[in-house]
Amino acid sequence: WRITHMVVPKEQALRCTDCHGPKGRLDWKALGYDKDPQKKG
Repeated sequence: WRITHMVVPKEQALRCTDCHGPKGRLDWKALGYDKDPQKKG
């Protein structure tokens, strides 16, 4: 296995909105949160 196995180039790295945006990839309820914990209120 190469040392870069499963590591994407920096241009493809995740950004905050990849998880915390309207189309975020995390299922916050499945993780035990009522909603995205980043959102206050």
